[in-house]
Amino acid sequence: MRLRWDDIDWQTGTLHCRRLKNGIDSVHPLGTRELKFLRRLNKEQEPSRYIFMSERGSPITTDSFLKLVRRLGVEARCECP
Repeated sequence: MRLRWDDIDWQTGTLHCRRLKNGIDSVHPLGTRELKFLRRLNKEQEPSRYIFMSERGSPITTDSFLKLVRRLGVEARCECP
């Protein structure tokens, strides 16, 4: 979850993912929409080495990210008929 801005290759439109615990690193393509969003996020957020930050200003943890996705999923179902 600790994606860094230097993990993005803006020229090739790819994202380098470093795996933990002896996992195999990989490179993934980013679409035009994703690159556009990431450029905007980079301009709008406070300067940081990391892409996804917590409200406290530290890199967001995997647990925090999963809790956020669960909460948003519950809220999304409540708003849909």
